[in-house]
Amino acid sequence: MWSFKNLKDKNTDQDEINRVKKHVTDLVQLCTVLLIDSTSSIKHQAFITISDLLVVFSRHELSSDLTCSSLIYAPSSALELLMSDFIEDEVFVGKDDDDNDEVLHKRQNLLSLFSKLIISSIIDMRMATCMFKHYIQYYNDYGAVIKRTLAKSRDIDKISCAKTLGLALSQLFFQMKSEMGYIEKSKSTEKMNDIKKLARRFSLAFGQEKVKSREALTALHKDGIMFSLTTSPEEHQAYPYIDYLDILGEFSNKLTRLDKKTMYVY
Repeated sequence: MWSFKNLKDKNTDQDEINRVKKHVTDLVQLCTVLLIDSTSSIKHQAFITISDLLVVFSRHELSSDLTCSSLIYAPSSALELLMSDFIEDEVFVGKDDDDNDEVLHKRQNLLSLFSKLIISSIIDMRMATCMFKHYIQYYNDYGAVIKRTLAKSRDIDKISCAKTLGLALSQLFFQMKSEMGYIEKSKSTEKMNDIKKLARRFSLAFGQEKVKSREALTALHKDGIMFSLTTSPEEHQAYPYIDYLDILGEFSNKLTRLDKKTMYVY
């Protein structure tokens, strides 16, 4: 970071820029290894380091600086998934008797860092599914962070946000079906009701003005219909996810009359 500061303070040759770029790449790679296989506390520090580097060397920070624009570091899809999995494993965990306010505060900080990466468009918005699908379950602990992330994501790209919310719901539904089996009916289960409750909460994000959210809601419905019609590896049930349409129905009242007809044909 000191080398990077010196670059911004003076005119520097290309060799120096390349040296800093290599240091950044090497440090991210090292922290990535630590994020995969190390103790929890070291994983936390590795995650924080990667997050800070992604912000400092992001397109948003450097694109206007001709000297440093070649230092822009964009995370790979693999790194994005790894960071999302880290949040899932280290933040959205059940409380232990030994947990205290300090532990919760650390987890909130980790989630806030991840949120910043999303709303700054540094990592793909779809990575936010790991947050959104826990919105209700962990509302008391992280509700404010998740709510802000959802609102900012909607402001950035309403269609991408809608598709991400739909992806979060379909992931929860897929997990439920995997646990209970493809044969069992899911309409009246407790988990199904929990997913529908989350869908109702998500639907509020689109407000009451249907016209403004037409494209976003149409995209969400199309993705949901395609998911519900996914065929099964089990021969005895052709469409194991067809009950997902019940969840999708929580958004249907937001569609305009014309869009409802379009979705019916679709």
